[in-house]
Amino acid sequence: MALTFNLQCRLHLPSRILLYSSISDLNLVASGFDSSGDSKSSLDSHIWSLIAKPNCQLMEAFSLFNRASESGPFPSGSTCNFLIHSLVKYQEYKLALSAYKSMRQMKITPNECTLTNLVHCFINTNKSKVAFGMIGLNLKLGFDCKISFLNLLIKGLCKESKAFEALQLLHIIVRNKISPDIVTFSTVICGLSKVKKLEDALSVKSEMINAALLPSVVTYTTLMDGLCKNGKLDDASSLLQEMSDRGLKVDVVTYTTLISGFCSKGMVDRGMQLFHAMLNNKIAPNHITYSCLIQGFCKIGCLEEALKMFNDMDKHGLQPDVITYTSLIGGLCKDGMTNQALKLFDVMLEKGKELNTTTYNVMINGLCKEGLIDGAFSLMEKMIERGKSPDVVTYNTLIQGLCNAWKVDKAIEILSKMCDGKYGVKSDVKTYNTVIQGLCKECRLDDAIKLHKKMVREGNTCNLFTYNTLIDGSFKIRDREKAMELYKELTQMGYTPNSFTYRIMMDGLSKMKLADHAEGLLKEMEADGFCPSLVDYNVLLAFFSKNRKVEHAMALLHEMKESDKCQPDAVSYNSLINGACKVGDLNIAKALLEEMCQKGFVPDTITYSILISKFSKLGLLAEAKEMLEKMMANGFSPDAIVYDSLLKGFCAKGEKDEIVLLLHQMVSKNIVIDAEIISTILNCLSLDPKDSKFVALLSSFTQEASKRINFSCRELWTNLQESQHIVQTHRA
Repeated sequence: MALTFNLQCRLHLPSRILLYSSISDLNLVASGFDSSGDSKSSLDSHIWSLIAKPNCQLMEAFSLFNRASESGPFPSGSTCNFLIHSLVKYQEYKLALSAYKSMRQMKITPNECTLTNLVHCFINTNKSKVAFGMIGLNLKLGFDCKISFLNLLIKGLCKESKAFEALQLLHIIVRNKISPDIVTFSTVICGLSKVKKLEDALSVKSEMINAALLPSVVTYTTLMDGLCKNGKLDDASSLLQEMSDRGLKVDVVTYTTLISGFCSKGMVDRGMQLFHAMLNNKIAPNHITYSCLIQGFCKIGCLEEALKMFNDMDKHGLQPDVITYTSLIGGLCKDGMTNQALKLFDVMLEKGKELNTTTYNVMINGLCKEGLIDGAFSLMEKMIERGKSPDVVTYNTLIQGLCNAWKVDKAIEILSKMCDGKYGVKSDVKTYNTVIQGLCKECRLDDAIKLHKKMVREGNTCNLFTYNTLIDGSFKIRDREKAMELYKELTQMGYTPNSFTYRIMMDGLSKMKLADHAEGLLKEMEADGFCPSLVDYNVLLAFFSKNRKVEHAMALLHEMKESDKCQPDAVSYNSLINGACKVGDLNIAKALLEEMCQKGFVPDTITYSILISKFSKLGLLAEAKEMLEKMMANGFSPDAIVYDSLLKGFCAKGEKDEIVLLLHQMVSKNIVIDAEIISTILNCLSLDPKDSKFVALLSSFTQEASKRINFSCRELWTNLQESQHIVQTHRA
């Protein structure tokens, strides 16, 4: 109690950071030292010589010390202090504490260096609370509390992620008129940055500058790293400018930290700006700089740029590490370039690179996505041969690949072996969810539910994804009752439906033509505090439009427009326009189209096609032609179906000049056609479909079209001209 009281009086330390972790730790810093010491004996000489030898025999010295402390003669204080210092130097912290305990039992007083070494021991064995006890002992033995000593305590707190307590200690130091140094401030700033207390860290930086101490490059870089990881990239960039303004020499680590931050957020253009700034400032990038940029380019799908950086790296004599290779392999696989990824993988092997499990997993995933399941399994076997053990990610990836390839029974077999411990890898919730999803995909709901029950029995807690998958699987087989039962079970298990749950439910109910129930869910969603997303509304709009319930759809559109959070988009308007066309209400369709364009939205190809078809059928050919022009003006290419509608419309009106103009347009655009469109064209050209030449020509085109993917209007036109089947209409 006296020690704690003295400590609080002298440094005003909060009592909660002075607690000891155990009674034995308290004994280590107890009082009771005899300041007397013997002269150096042969024992001392022996211990010193063992430690001082070029090949330090520290363990022999410690063993000799232990024997002497038990039976005598006792070593001198200087020998004890020297031994403890040497043990700490070689990071033998537990042995150092043991030597100190023996030293205390021999009533030998430690010197100031030993007390500092003991603090090293405590902070490196995660006993920062015990380390604080050394302050009291330091004061009791008449030593000053030097800032270097206190810095160790701050370091210990930060090491144990107790940065806030380190900050408190800094403020206590300042209040007690002890001057912190650069190490004090920098350690606290780094500690706060690592636990994401960035505002506090920036505040300490300001205190440091006010104390006429300039943060080092390392301190600035650590702060930047913390800001980048918290998405505060502009703040991090401003620190770079501040460093330059203060005359600090920015190094490759600082630039790379910022580049990594921008690339991780997909802002590779900003990363490249910094990269060029580095080069302009004559700072050579290292392999980590290149790796960050390569990862960034792969992440945003710019594989060509990633490969350029990879080649540039090689030109500058920098060796890519396993992370760089893995990023590039992942990017190639993501872009469907699995063969190139395999070549790069082989290059790694040829160069003797130590492949890790992540690299294998990325390559296995790429093979699975391409449907090359056998290749994926072969690679896993090679992985094992090379001494790398597959982990749960490896097996989950293979299971996903099997399920995607409709081989769910093989996936179940792997899952069973995992559960039986045959692979030495325990299945997790993702393993089960992947197989359950595979079963639902194959409409095997009963098997999926059985697996779900097994999953729970074996202690694998299911999650919301599990229930969402099962509910979706229920709707796939149109089992509404089972879907509603699972939805009820979901809430009973304490899970809260998310927007994806509601979307599955609404989509499923809509497809089963239970739109009223789906609308009810929309209201329930709002009542539960969820704001329906645009996708949720569009699901219902599509259903109402498809099923000719335009009034319902218009009411929903009005509700969306009244909402501040969910305004309709192009998809919303396209669905409604299509619905209005289906019921023949062209006035509504025109009004919606005008409103849509006023809002800056562009109708899609389907909307244009439907409007053109509807106008053509109703004989509103001027409107149909105007819509065709708008379609092309907005960058959409009409297909054969659009032209078919227009040709039939103009044919019904007998406007052969327009027909020929459309045909020339089709020829110039080289429109791909089929037998049905060929028939329409020949009919429009007034060729008799009963004519033997017409039948023969149509038959040959039909047979040719069935053999080929691309069959163009230009080829038909050429053949018609050669067969002299073009009537006089084109001369008119």
